Amino acid sequence: MTLEQTTEWILAAAEAQNLEALLAASKEREAAIAWLVTAPPTVELHHAVAASLAAGDEAGRAIHRIKQRIRNESRRLANIEHGFVRALRPAAGHRIDCKG
Repeated sequence: MTLEQTTEWILAAAEAQNLEALLAASKEREAAIAWLVTAPPTVELHHAVAASLAAGDEAGRAIHRIKQRIRNESRRLANIEHGFVRALRPAAGHRIDCKG
């Protein structure tokens, strides 16, 4: 897989906020970057590397958004769970002390 293909894959995975696809694209990107050591420096290669770096930045932002979404969902689930646990507790009797 070429660096350009991995860049497109990373951008698509970032847009979809798909962690599995980001991981797979990251592994393919590593292989493509390892190949760069043997590639002759060209203007096209420079542009491909620049685009790949920009895609990596976008992937980082997507991962940050995914983490934020997971934190929000976790809080929401904890609130729902707390509501169920609270509903299962026996109601406290009112204590009114009337001395007369």
